[in-house]
Amino acid sequence: MPGGGGLPGQAGGGANQALAGRGTLVGLNTTKTTSLRFFSARPGTSVQESGLLEDVHITSEPRSNSLIVSAPAKTMELILAVVRELDVTAAARAEINTFTLKKADAFQVAQLLQQLFLGSARTGVLPGGGALPGVPGAAGTTSGANRPILTLTGDVSDGASLIDLRISVDDRTNSLLVAGSRNDLDTVRAIISKLEDTEVQQRSSMVYKLRNVAAADVAQTLTTFFTNELNVTTGAGLGTAYFQLQRSLVAVPDAISNSVLVSAPPPMLAHVQQILEKLDAQPLQVLIQVVVAQVDLSSNDEFGVELGVQTPVLFQRSVLAAGAIPAANPGFAFNTTAALPTNQLTTPNVVGLQSIGNLGVGRVSPTGTVGGLIMQASSDALNVLVRALRNQSRIEVLSRPQIMTTDNQAAAISIGQNVPFLSNVTFNGVTGLPTQSIDRRDVGVILNVTPRISPDGRVVMRVRPEVSSVVPQPINLGNGVIGTAFNIQTIDTTIAANDGETVAIGGLITQRDSKSENKVPWLGDLPGVGALFRFRTRAQSRQELLVILTPHVIYSQADADRILADETRRLDSMFGKLVKYPGNGHCMTPTAPGAIPESAPAGSLPMPQKTPDSTTPAPAPATIIPPSAGVTTPNPTVQTSTVVIPANATAPSGKESRTWSAGPSK
Repeated sequence: MPGGGGLPGQAGGGANQALAGRGTLVGLNTTKTTSLRFFSARPGTSVQESGLLEDVHITSEPRSNSLIVSAPAKTMELILAVVRELDVTAAARAEINTFTLKKADAFQVAQLLQQLFLGSARTGVLPGGGALPGVPGAAGTTSGANRPILTLTGDVSDGASLIDLRISVDDRTNSLLVAGSRNDLDTVRAIISKLEDTEVQQRSSMVYKLRNVAAADVAQTLTTFFTNELNVTTGAGLGTAYFQLQRSLVAVPDAISNSVLVSAPPPMLAHVQQILEKLDAQPLQVLIQVVVAQVDLSSNDEFGVELGVQTPVLFQRSVLAAGAIPAANPGFAFNTTAALPTNQLTTPNVVGLQSIGNLGVGRVSPTGTVGGLIMQASSDALNVLVRALRNQSRIEVLSRPQIMTTDNQAAAISIGQNVPFLSNVTFNGVTGLPTQSIDRRDVGVILNVTPRISPDGRVVMRVRPEVSSVVPQPINLGNGVIGTAFNIQTIDTTIAANDGETVAIGGLITQRDSKSENKVPWLGDLPGVGALFRFRTRAQSRQELLVILTPHVIYSQADADRILADETRRLDSMFGKLVKYPGNGHCMTPTAPGAIPESAPAGSLPMPQKTPDSTTPAPAPATIIPPSAGVTTPNPTVQTSTVVIPANATAPSGKESRTWSAGPSK
């Protein structure tokens, strides 16, 4: 070093120290010596020391990446030691690994690593890779160690805080390409290995065969129920991806087999199966009996007298010469509202007088096709007509429609005709002629009902009975348009009734009394003789309508058998003959000829015991014995069977019981 001299505390400073006690000398030179020492961090290396660094020349050789050094021997050792320390692999070394995932999704794992290493949301990682946002060295971010260093053992490797972490996603192979320090790669490898080794809960599927309800309805119900349930939890902030995966359900109906295909997590599938069993429970059936009683009473009275007088010359003028055969118009029937005869060839200079009382009596009733008692006398000068009629009618209609349906299912029965009638009218724009289209409607006894059985046994019904008929006379609507009128009695209501309870759901009583009188003023009001100058009619009518309804809940086969027997007894005209009833192609016949009276006693078959604590044991229901194997029947499409009435199915005391058997229809 320039200036020379020894280090403090070494020889070479003694002359100055010796002279210091004698005073200060002016104009003398001072010499100082400095040396360099190099301490290596590597263990086992010696300390290198050099004196003055002079005559040192260093030249670089880029072609061979070499240094050409010229220096004193002691200084050369120092320079070589420094070069050896610097010419090592850098501590901040980045590595790259490829992780091929077998179970997990590469894109989701990349988002998870981003959230783990940076503590940020799962956004920003796209296929193709790139530096994680916020990592030192990433584009668009500030440098600095602003993320935690994650390790597996607690010891941080060299350069862990200097190298950023980069993740790329290969969608084709579902792989992750991760570049970073050894510390980060070891951590990523451990995380991916743990995720890959963990078994993911798989979804389960099942096919549920339905017996009583439609598969499409059940699938729609399940989908709606679980979707709404999931929406509730999602709205409460619990709708994570894992939660939605555990609560999601897929239900698809198969109409051909009436089955529901269900896909759900295994813990949820058992709950779904319980719901399906309850939805597919055997529904109760209801027999609805409706009685519509209608009575129409009518009475029409007609009595009238018409008098007409004229001079004979008017009768002569009414003989019109039409060709060779003269025709009388009006002739003897001159008591009409037509104009007087106008034959100018018969005594045109004679005045003819005519006085008639035309009150609309006629020879036929205006309301029908009969005239009643008719007395008439006529001549060329006199015409007398007397008519009296009384028309009475009584119409009784008793309609008893009944229909069986399942709980909460609409049912309809229509007994009558499908009548065509003229409906819409369109007019031709050129000719102006009307054109009517034809429509059709059901006419007769119609019953529409939708029952709903409550848990306590009450039946709530939306019922609409209708009794309708066509009015025989068409209605002229004008302009050549003809309309059709219908007599309709209908009730639309919702009621509630107990099992077997009869209730009146509607009724109507209409009474009408119409009087009409055509008379000659003053003369018709005279006592006694006034009847010769008037025509009186009186129409009385009374309509009564009553609709009653009785529901019967079918809890078991015994209930169905009891109702079948009750309805069979009502067919009085069919007793003693073959009584056919719907179901299984069987028919019920008495065991002996003449054993069935015209009116079988009620209660000949046992009533089912509905209370489990009853002291009287419930009779066993009738059993159906299938046909024996190998038995050939006359009609192969009809199966034979026998209805066996149990031994305890006896009639009440004092009443006659009957035994029935079922055989093939004949």
